[in-house]
Amino acid sequence: MKSAKESRERAGAHYRLTKKLFEKWNLTVDESSALLGIDREKWSAYNKQAALPLGSGAVRRSKLLVHIYHLLGDKYPYHLDVAHAWIKRQNAAPPFLWKSPLEFMCSGGITAIAIARDELVGFFQKCEASTDSEGRLSWNIFKGVYEETPDTLAQIALYIIDDWQLSVAETLSVFGMSQKTLERIDTQDAAIDTRERLILRLIVGVEMGLRKNFDTEEARRAWLHSVCLNSLFGGYTPLSFLMKEKLSMKRLVLEYLRNLSH
Repeated sequence: MKSAKESRERAGAHYRLTKKLFEKWNLTVDESSALLGIDREKWSAYNKQAALPLGSGAVRRSKLLVHIYHLLGDKYPYHLDVAHAWIKRQNAAPPFLWKSPLEFMCSGGITAIAIARDELVGFFQKCEASTDSEGRLSWNIFKGVYEETPDTLAQIALYIIDDWQLSVAETLSVFGMSQKTLERIDTQDAAIDTRERLILRLIVGVEMGLRKNFDTEEARRAWLHSVCLNSLFGGYTPLSFLMKEKLSMKRLVLEYLRNLSH
């Protein structure tokens, strides 16, 4: 059996880890309390005690949240600001569906926290994400080392759209889908038709071209949103071409990026 001293030390360790990640995520008292499933007064009491009671629901939630924190740190070792910002960024992909992970977890309790953790684990395992010495993200999926399924294409494409920081309206136009369709394409048995599959492939291809030509996320987003005065875009943004209904317009962006890298 654990001695009383050992139990106090473990309770204190849980508190310190939880307090640290809440500070890194820049959470308010209300957000911190909601994640732990307690009210403000109880969180204040835990702060005074500098401990989370062992066996409590707060500790079970804390363990899941710490796992999320370490997963993000492992995957973004050169961009910890990106890792810490993930919790509050609006996420297009299911199960979040335009909520931030923070909103999703606060409203859904321990089940939602576990789902968010499992989603993060599953995504990185599927994509085999890694970072190079300069912090650039890469996925084996972009090299064709994957079994193409509707689920795989949808997960990657949704993640890319989130990286581009598009509005809901922009995202729906880029995909050429209704919001209902977009919400269901994450499921393994989703019925994706030929046109939808082509669009998903094009979006992945555009991201590959962006990564070949621009080293940072900021540079890639800036190019998409910038007015281009060359003969192809003629004073429009590349994003406006991707938002067109015609597949030929989306392909023009892909071909331009491929030629740009040669």
